[in-house]
Amino acid sequence: MHAQIAEEEGAFTLDDVICGIRDKMIRRHPHVFGDAHVSGSQEVLVNWEQIKAKEKEGKKDTGDYLPQAFEEAKEMIERAKKRKGY
Repeated sequence: MHAQIAEEEGAFTLDDVICGIRDKMIRRHPHVFGDAHVSGSQEVLVNWEQIKAKEKEGKKDTGDYLPQAFEEAKEMIERAKKRKGY
């Protein structure tokens, strides 16, 4: 449902969501989808945490985006209300 609404608003599509999930699964599970070899489930977990940490490098969540995100959300809600006749 969210992907349909986003597609109607021109933000992203269900295909974008599916591709993102697929890419993340492949990236986070090189022992399944790549050529990495692990000795057991504990090593899988350690590798997974390292991969996640690497993905987050340079991304600092300060919350500075929240006011802008709220404004964007309000605008999207207003557009949706107009489109639905409210």
